[in-house]
Amino acid sequence: MLLAFLRAHKKLQAAELLRAGDRWTNHDLVFTTKLGGPIERTEDWKQAGGRMDAALWGSP
Repeated sequence: MLLAFLRAHKKLQAAELLRAGDRWTNHDLVFTTKLGGPIERTEDWKQAGGRMDAALWGSP
């Protein structure tokens, strides 16, 4: 299940990269902001939890 989540997350992140275009900053991270930057430690669970739900169950 974890591998399926990570694969789905990679697809979501690729779509975010395309939307961000030149604004994307590559930090070679698994979980990022919508512009590729590192997420704040206080926001990481909110970000990862929402993305996990989207990857596993589909976006609402």
